[in-house]
Amino acid sequence: MTTNSVLTNSVLTFVPFEPARGSWFAVWSPAAGALFAPEIEGARPDHLDIVAPLDPGTAPTSRTVPVARLPMPAAIDLLASLPVSASLDPTWHRWADVVRTGLHLVGRGGAFPSITPAGWDTWRVEPIDPSDHRRIVALAARLTAWGHCVDQGDGVDQGDGSILTAEAAVRCCLDAVADRLVRTAAAAPASGSPLFAQRDPVRIEHLRPWLDAVASERGGRVTLVVEMTPPGESDGPWTATLRVRSRWDPSLIVDVAEVWAGRAGHGDRFGDDPEIELLAQLRRAATAAPTLAPVLDRHHPEELVLDDADLDRFVADLDQLEAAGIDVRWPDHFLAPAVERRAVVRAPAGAGHLRSFLAIRDLVEVDWEFLVDGTALTGEELRQLAEAKRGIVALRGRWVRLDPAVRARLRAPRPRLRPAAAMAAVMAGELPPDVADDGAAVVARGPLASDIAELVDPPVAPIGLDRAPPGLDATLRPYQLEGVRWLADRCERVGGACLADDMGLGKTIQVLALHAHRRGPTLVVAPTSLLANWEREAAAFVPDAVVRRFHGPQRTLAEPGPGDIVITSYGVARADGERLASVDWDLVVLDEAQYVKNPRSRTARAVRSLPARARVALTGTPIENRLAELWSILDWAVPGLLGPL
Repeated sequence: MTTNSVLTNSVLTFVPFEPARGSWFAVWSPAAGALFAPEIEGARPDHLDIVAPLDPGTAPTSRTVPVARLPMPAAIDLLASLPVSASLDPTWHRWADVVRTGLHLVGRGGAFPSITPAGWDTWRVEPIDPSDHRRIVALAARLTAWGHCVDQGDGVDQGDGSILTAEAAVRCCLDAVADRLVRTAAAAPASGSPLFAQRDPVRIEHLRPWLDAVASERGGRVTLVVEMTPPGESDGPWTATLRVRSRWDPSLIVDVAEVWAGRAGHGDRFGDDPEIELLAQLRRAATAAPTLAPVLDRHHPEELVLDDADLDRFVADLDQLEAAGIDVRWPDHFLAPAVERRAVVRAPAGAGHLRSFLAIRDLVEVDWEFLVDGTALTGEELRQLAEAKRGIVALRGRWVRLDPAVRARLRAPRPRLRPAAAMAAVMAGELPPDVADDGAAVVARGPLASDIAELVDPPVAPIGLDRAPPGLDATLRPYQLEGVRWLADRCERVGGACLADDMGLGKTIQVLALHAHRRGPTLVVAPTSLLANWEREAAAFVPDAVVRRFHGPQRTLAEPGPGDIVITSYGVARADGERLASVDWDLVVLDEAQYVKNPRSRTARAVRSLPARARVALTGTPIENRLAELWSILDWAVPGLLGPL
């Protein structure tokens, strides 16, 4: 569109019509007496009665001005593509914003068939959610008086006094966009009916009850609100008070008595027929919660009293009411949060710490703990809830909702888990779905809790290793000393670890430092090619230790002393596993632990049979092809840590 000097000085006024597709825009000049005929495609000369001041500061008066009549199809094309930089009167840009909003709403599926007050078929942008309502209010607030300075239009009854309000003009324009865009052959049903498809208006007064019902069923402009009022005494009846809320202005809530009396008011934020929509909402509520059905037998229902049985059934139907779009409100100062439950894992007697807990071969029981407001319920309070005869129970000066799901959970048996699964659940923070499908939280208690916490976040310098242990004839680099601390802590707390440092970072010297710290008999299982290296480094770095090689055809295995180190190969461990298993080892080390990555191999089974108070796997490649390889190594080092394969 080119903007000549005449067009630059023009204003754009929306002119409503019934039905909406007949609406149009008037392009005219406020200069009195100026004949205006801009060269705009689709425009034709016309006249328009406006209500506006003749001069600035004077009172508005009615007068007729020459205009260019711009029908909706041409206006939609023109305004949708209007450049933001166009030097035009603000009315042009404000109406361009409205048209673009209408295109967005229609494209989002917001156009619905409707009927005008005079009985014509039409399409409307309906319903509109709260964010859309706020956007429309903002558009209307930015619209200057020149943009809507006409009377209420031909058959349009949405204004205030003799001039169309800005918000009514914006809504009429949105409906006009929908009524033009949707009205195509594609909108006609297979029967070929012209309703809602052809350009010419069609009277459908006989369909008004059906269209009103359909409009109400899809939500309309009101939402039913059921406000629950508690009894004065703990065992008295509850009262359900009926109110309505505007979908277009959610902050606007009125009693149904205002609707029945026709005093809802507040412009069009409750729609043209809030009473019809309210009746539809009541039917929907009675279907979702049969307890509310008695309201349909009353002429103008305003509230319903619920005894214990009714209240229990009503609570059971809350999910259905929510699904039906009915808003149920409970008194915040009375109603406590829903009863939550969480699982509590404790180590049984004799298995007070994580290492002994993981060694349990049977299932362990997990206790249930129920909470309200984050505070655990006592045994007496749990008994009170379990024996309750109604869906809302007084507890600690507040009301607690007991729906069927909560009742079932109160009576649910305690779950049983394998130790590794219980520990995994604690670390994940919730029970697995096959144990509890409500996403119940899980916590550890007692010594087990501190063990798991330190497993996840170990202390900086556990068990006194702030320097290299006595008996180690070597200087450890800082990261090596940190590795020794970590190995010592893992061996002490869970019985083993996997040190996966890269080649050349000193895994061997860290293990020898761990041996010097523990000072027990140590067995090292390594590939044959590394046996000499282990002998050499053990002799150099722990000179006080007796180092023996258990290898070759003439091998012998004397009872090792407290500080001895025995070095053997994987082949010998596989062939002579019984003799090695006869020794009570303090520490067993697997070098190049990927040799046992297949848990079903003879080698893996042989090293699993070696008794030890602690186990350390050394490998720079804990995973080569499959995740199961890491499981095999860790399950040897800390049996049960990762559960079954």
